[in-house]
Amino acid sequence: MPGGTRPLIGTYWKATEIAGKAAPTQDAKREAHLVFEAGARFSGSDGCNGISGTYELKGDSVRFSAGISTQKACIDIGTFDAAFRAALKGAIRLTITADRLELFDAAAKRLALFTGRAQSVRN
Repeated sequence: MPGGTRPLIGTYWKATEIAGKAAPTQDAKREAHLVFEAGARFSGSDGCNGISGTYELKGDSVRFSAGISTQKACIDIGTFDAAFRAALKGAIRLTITADRLELFDAAAKRLALFTGRAQSVRN
């Protein structure tokens, strides 16, 4: 990707910051991330539970569906999972610059920052 911007679809977007706080260091099997798929679907993890749903993208305007998630109890991440889901719910704008995806709310406040990389075989 030298000199380019990662595509939204097919990139593994690892959460690095949610609501102004750094993402906790986690086992790679459950780290907070998003993967956007063709057909306006997304999947990933909020750092505890698997999540999936649909999204609508028009220009840089974005809207995520409520989606579905697993219901595991994770005691070692504090409120990060809830903040992750709140960021998706509150997002109205999405930007991608190089390997950074950012979600913003209606007041132009950054809700989430993700770093992109090529999808690995396990995803």
